[in-house]
Formats: sequence, structure tokens, C-alpha cells
Amino acid sequence: MFDEHLDGQHRLSYLVRGPEWAFVLPQGDLEALDDVLCRCSELWNGAGSLLLGADRQGRLTPSGHLLSVRPVDRVWLHPALGDRARAGALACFPTATQMYEGFDEDEVHALLLAPEPAPNESKLSLLIPSAPTAARRRVVRALWGHVAEKDLSHWRARFEIGEVGGEAFLPALLAGQTSTPPACPLVLGRSHMNVVNQAAPLDWPYLYVLPARPGFEALVRFWNFRSRAAVDVPGMPVVGIPREALRQPDHLDALRRWCAPVPGNQRTPDLLVASDADIADCVDTALGVAGFQRDREHQLRHSFGDRVQPRERPLYRYFAPQLGGRLLRGAHAWSLVAFARGRGSMALPPPPGFSLRTGHAVRTVLRELPLPLPLTEPMATVLHRDGAARDGLLLRLAATGGDWHVDLRLPDRAEALTSWAAGYDCAVRPTQDGRYADALLERLGSLDRLDALAADLPVRVLEQLTPVSRPKLAQRLAAELREHEIDEERLTERLRGAELHLELPSRPPADLTGPGIKVPDVLKALEPLVDAGYVVRGRSLRCPRCNFHLWFGLDELAERVTCNACRLRFTLPLATGGGRRESPIEVRLDGLMARAMDQDLLPVLLALRAVRRRFAGYLFSAWPGVELTRNGRAVDVDLLAHGPYLLCCEVKANAASLERDQLDNLLALCDAVGARPGLAALAGTFEASLANEVRDRDGPVLHRSGLLA
Repeated sequence: MFDEHLDGQHRLSYLVRGPEWAFVLPQGDLEALDDVLCRCSELWNGAGSLLLGADRQGRLTPSGHLLSVRPVDRVWLHPALGDRARAGALACFPTATQMYEGFDEDEVHALLLAPEPAPNESKLSLLIPSAPTAARRRVVRALWGHVAEKDLSHWRARFEIGEVGGEAFLPALLAGQTSTPPACPLVLGRSHMNVVNQAAPLDWPYLYVLPARPGFEALVRFWNFRSRAAVDVPGMPVVGIPREALRQPDHLDALRRWCAPVPGNQRTPDLLVASDADIADCVDTALGVAGFQRDREHQLRHSFGDRVQPRERPLYRYFAPQLGGRLLRGAHAWSLVAFARGRGSMALPPPPGFSLRTGHAVRTVLRELPLPLPLTEPMATVLHRDGAARDGLLLRLAATGGDWHVDLRLPDRAEALTSWAAGYDCAVRPTQDGRYADALLERLGSLDRLDALAADLPVRVLEQLTPVSRPKLAQRLAAELREHEIDEERLTERLRGAELHLELPSRPPADLTGPGIKVPDVLKALEPLVDAGYVVRGRSLRCPRCNFHLWFGLDELAERVTCNACRLRFTLPLATGGGRRESPIEVRLDGLMARAMDQDLLPVLLALRAVRRRFAGYLFSAWPGVELTRNGRAVDVDLLAHGPYLLCCEVKANAASLERDQLDNLLALCDAVGARPGLAALAGTFEASLANEVRDRDGPVLHRSGLLA
């Protein structure tokens, strides 16, 4: 059930971003590299693209960590790839697409992100580095970008263009990477691609010194590191310089302005340096002339506050290229959105500073949506027919400078479960036990009513009022008839097939006392159980004619009652026990609660309550009792819950009944659907090795004290 209705007003996060792409190139093919570098210079977030090399045997450059830091929307295969290289790429990226002429025509050109000068305002200056050799031109494309001849007139409309060659191209190369406002193509392409959030960020600017003659692998290694680096500095988060730039240290002054901290914030060191060890002396000399001082400590740290004073000589430290955790970037904004009957119509203004009015379709990602389960591709199409699951709900919306108008439909409970499971190629169905629990929870109306169950005495009362279950009856009969080789499982099936109806026992509260438990204690425990509908009050009696056992709830009692069997209508007796005492009010389980107790669902209800308390403050939804089938293997999940994370929980009446195979199946399912496992039991303790496997995956392990807390 949903802990709170999804209708109402919700704070919605959204962002606008450029494409997150990867390009697969033939390993060592410099012409293909030049081609992709030029194309990335023209793309919004072109510098954020990944470059992957594929050798002739189809083996790809390792990219797992790079993709985990920032996943890609699409992988493009360069036309120069051979058949085996293409096959290898498709084995790694089955949805990869062949690059074709005009594949990027619908994308926002980096130049469109440059601010247009006002009529009486002078244009920004742009110095285009002109390198004398093909190798140096390739370095310029990788570090600074490329201005195509066909686009030069458009660049002149927004910039005062100059071209510098010879050794003067080196300072222009550095100035473009550190410029603010952005001017060079690759820096312009990073506009509005701010860090929205990142796990374990490494917030340090890097100076990356390329080797003397950087080839395919060196340039790709630099490019991919920069594409995943994230730091709040002007221009690029990683600035690259060719090795020959060290011979002109006076041109490195721009680095001091680039890595200068904002007031009240200081990094130690100010700058990290990645370079080959054999040129450390040259780097030290050049940075020393440029006003830097080498830092030989080992700890990276941030300092904040009014006492932070700027250093006279910024510190630098050698540090191998390292990246933070998973990254999300774009132009970010918030809005309040109202949903009624699962539908919402909203007008989202462009994020602050995003003023693109070209009509291009830009990627708008809606996040923090009030969804009962994590978003998957099938669920995205339920929300919006053109939706996709990328960082959130991704829509392609036209950038016209005005608000974006979006209509969404939230999935109902059944759609949410089905579409979530379909996203992982799973079939899902509710179990019969789950149907009982669901019906009970829906009738409760609020999960707060589960609190009535969470104590030793209410649990004891419910167990005393529970009729013997078929499995327990089969156990007793098998024990009594063991000499006749009665099989317990077969006996249970025969009892089920015979539709055995066990009478619900009813007892006066005084009969529920025990050692140290008095009638007032029982009455105090019964009051919330009755209020929530777990237990009902009434009277049991026998028909005076046919002796049929009858039960009448309080709302059915009258001066005259009718036998359900022989239809005799008679006066409700006043006394019992031969007329010696007044007939007492008795209590018994509600019929649905009796089914829940018979199926050992009490631990599941208590586990749901405990998990909900752990997820307090989050939108919470839960499905007790679902069967998920993936690759032909069915796994029963006693409790599927979603809050700050997704949880698949195995719940037992007694922890000793947990089998190794059950846990292995649960762990495999959790790995497949991105969930955490959980264990819960009302009695006993889970084997330490099994419980530790769940805890190692940050999953909860709940025993009786945790369920009744």
C-alpha cells in the first residue's frame, strides 16, 4: 500500500542538459580521433563525451569506472571500425548506433550557448590557436576545440576573432581553457552543465601535462579524465598543456587566476598536477616561476570561514588522475507541482541563466517525482508517452525561452509494480498471502494502526486466538500416526484439498491471562486491537434446537437472534453455565486477521512497520507478498518496500527456518534489480553467516526486539 496518497503538492526537481554520449573509435586511428574531436567541439557537452578505443579483435578500452561516474545516453560507432571491432563494441553496448551523416544536426551547437552582445556592447575576444603541424593541431582540438571554416562567420557575429600561430599558440591555448566568460568551443559546450550532485566528490582542479608527442592513447586518456572531472572553477575542470609549454613559464600565470578560491573557501593544495615523473623537475621550475609553491603533504582538505586567508603563493601537489563518484550535471531548478487523481499539468520555467531560444529540442529531466517504485523504462512511458528513464524522467522539450508545459500521469499501484518489474525483465504476481495482507492493510486505512501489534502481550493475545493451522495440524497428526508412515507434506495437501474449515475460537478476556498477566493488562492490550479491527467482540452460544455453534458480533446482537443452521429464532440467553453466571462478552480474531495469522503474516506486518519507521521522512510504499520470476526462476519476496532505497525482504516466523538456497535466490534477485536484501523473524536468531551477508549489503536484519520496538 502507499503510505501517503500520491495526489497533492510535491516539490519537483528538474534539470536541462546536453547529451551524454560515448564514441567508439578504431584503436590508434588518428584520423577517426580528429573527426570525433571536431564534432565534439560543436556539441553542447561535447567535452563531456567519452572516447573508447576498439582494437581489431574487438576488445574495448576499459570504461567501467568512467561509465559508473557518468552513464551515457547513447553510444556511437565510428564508420572506420572494422567488422570485428564493431562486433566487439556491440557485445559491450547492444544498443550502440552507427554514426551517420548529420547524426548530430538536431543537437544544440556550442556557439548557440555563447551570450549575444548587446547593440552598444563590444564583443568578447576569441584567439584561435593555429598550430603548425598536424600533431599539434590535434592537441589543440583535444584541449581547446575546433572552429570549422563553415561556421567562422557565425563565430564572428558573436566574437572578435583573432588567430595566433607559432609559439604564441601556447598562451592562447591556456587562456581559452581558463576563460570566463567562456569563449573557446569546448568551454562553451560545458555551459549549463553544472554539477547537480556527486557521490564522494573530488573537488580539486587539475593541471594535466601531456607527454612530448601525445598519441591516440595519451589524448584519449586525458580527454576521458576531463570528461568525468567535476570542480567549480572557470573554464575547464582539468586544464591540459603540452610539455613544450613548460619552456615558457611566464605564460602559466593564468593558472593562478583559474584555481584561485572564492572568499572564505580554501583548498589545500590549490592545484593538483598530473604529469610523468621524469619531467617533475621541469614542472617544478615552470610552476615556481609562475608563482606556485610545491606542497609535500599527503592529505587533501577544505577550509571554510572568515579566518581563511588567501595564500601569497598557491600550493600545488602531484596527484595521479582520480575521479569522484557518480555524477549528475545540468542546469538545475525546482518547482511545486500539484497532482490530482494521479494527473499533473505543470508549467516549468527554464532554469536560471538558461536563455536558449532556438527551438532545439533539449533534454529536460524531471526528478523527485512521487513514484511508488524506482523509475524504469516501461514506467517512464506510463508517466509520459515520450518519456525515457535517464537520471529521472527524460523528455525532449523545445527551447523557446518560455515555460515548458508538461502533462504527467502517475502509475497506480498495480501499474507501478508491473512496469517496475518489466524494466528488469521480471514477471510479477501477488501471492495469496500477499492478497490477504494487502486487503488487511487497505482496510486499516493507515499504517499507524500497525502499532497496535508491536508489543509482546498483543502478539501473545493474537496467538492464543488463532486456530490451529493446516501445517501445524498435519504435524500433530503425523506425529500421532507415524507408525503408519504418514507424510506431513502430503497430509497438509489433503487437508487443504478437503477444504477443512477450522472454527475461530472465541474467549472471554479473563481466559487470556497468564503468569504475571492480569485482566487489566489483557484489556489494555485488546483495546487498540479491537479499535484497529484485528479482534472483534461478541458472544458465542449454541442453538437450543440443533445445538449448532453460533457467533454474533456486537453489531449483530439483538433481543432475539436467528440460528444460521436451522433458522430457529430465539431469545438471546442472559446466562451461561446452567444459569449460574451472566454470559460474558468474548473476543475472537476478525476473519481476515485469522487468515493472516494462519499464513504467518504477523511477522510480515511487523516487518513492514519496522521498515517504515526506518524510512521515516520519505515517500513510502510497500507490497507484502509478491513473486518475481526472472530467467525462469521464481523468488517469493515477503516484503517489497521503497523509500530512500529499494528493499526485498525475507520474513520468517522463526529465523531457524531460513535456508541457504532461499537467501541465495534473494541476493541474486537484489543484484538484478538494484535492491538491498533484508531479513526479519519474530522468533529465533538468524545464523550469523547468513545475517552478515545481508548486513554487508547494507540491508536490515530484524529479530523480535527490532520488530516490536
